[in-house]
Amino acid sequence: MTREEEYEYRLKHRNEKQMQLAKEYNCNGLCYGNKFMCPRAEICPHTGPKEGIATLLVILTFIIGPIIVLIAILWWLL
Repeated sequence: MTREEEYEYRLKHRNEKQMQLAKEYNCNGLCYGNKFMCPRAEICPHTGPKEGIATLLVILTFIIGPIIVLIAILWWLL
């Protein structure tokens, strides 16, 4: 398979997948792009679990991070 044939195959497969997602989830089929994210990505069954895990990690980072910094500062002071 030449490079051009492989490119055409991947483009066709991506377009078919995008059309399938658009029909299944009633959207345009693009979940993420270079400069955008689908507004329904957090509630969509296709991307929801990934977005939920990412949100949980952010929450844990913002809660646990300052606690660790505070403990380190207190340890250093004592």
